[in-house]
Amino acid sequence: MKKIFKSLIIGFFFVISCAQVQDPLTGKPTLTLLPESEEIAIGKKVVPQAINENDGLYPDREVQEYVKSIGYKLASITPRKVDYQFYVVNSGEVNAFALPGGPVFIHRGLLLTLDNESEFAGVIAHELGHINARHHAKFLEKTYGLNILLNILAVATSQSQYQQIIMQLAQVSAGLLQLKYSRDQEREADALGVRFTYEAGYDPRGLIATFEKFKKMEKTQAPAWLLTHPLPEERIQNVSQLIATKYPDKLLLKKTVKNFKRLKSVLS
Repeated sequence: MKKIFKSLIIGFFFVISCAQVQDPLTGKPTLTLLPESEEIAIGKKVVPQAINENDGLYPDREVQEYVKSIGYKLASITPRKVDYQFYVVNSGEVNAFALPGGPVFIHRGLLLTLDNESEFAGVIAHELGHINARHHAKFLEKTYGLNILLNILAVATSQSQYQQIIMQLAQVSAGLLQLKYSRDQEREADALGVRFTYEAGYDPRGLIATFEKFKKMEKTQAPAWLLTHPLPEERIQNVSQLIATKYPDKLLLKKTVKNFKRLKSVLS
C-alpha cells in the first residue's frame, strides 16, 4: 500500500510539474517538464566551459561578427524565438554544436574546411534545427526528469529551490557537449536545416556539399562533427530527395563565395 501511495504522489507531482506550452514547430499544445526559461539558463551556464574546452574564442572581431550575422539571419526565420548566440572557437577540429536554449558554437577548423556561405549556413541551420526541436531539453527531461521530481517531492520545494535544482543540471555539461542524437533527431534537424536555409535565401544543397566533404574525410581522419553527428549515406540521400521534392530551384539562391573566401583568408 505504501508503495502504491508513493507512486501516486510521484505521479501527481509529475503531472503538476509539467507545463503546457505551444510547440513552435507544429503549433500544437505539448507538455514539458523543463520550462523554456530554465532551458535557456542551463545553456548559458555551460557556455564558459564550452569555450574553454575548445581553445577559447577565436580572437578576431571580424570573424566573430561575420558568423553572428549569418547566424542571426537564419535564426530570424526559425519559429522558436529564444536567446540565440553564436561563437567561433579556436579549435582546429572540424566541428559545430549547439547547447540548450540558443548557444551555437562553430570551430575554426570547420570554417577552413568549407568553401562557401551556403555550406556554412547549412551547418548553422542544422544546429538551429536541434534547438528548435528541443532535442537537448528532451534529453535532459528524459535523463534527469525523475530525479528532479524526487528532489521536489523530498524538499517540498519553493519556486526558488526549484530554480536551484534545475540549475544543478548544468553540472551535466560534459554530457551536453558530447551529446549524441538519435537517428530520428538527426533526420529532423536535417529537414529543419534545409527548410531554414531555403527560407533564408541560401541554396540548401550547401548542406549536401558539406556532408559529402565530411564523407570524404572519413577515409583519412573523421571530423569531430561525425562523433556527435553520425553521417550514414542514407542521410545524404534523404536530404537530396527532400530538396528535390519540396524545395524547387528559385532565382537568387545564394552560395556567396567571395565573402566566405575573405573570411577564410583572415582565419588562415
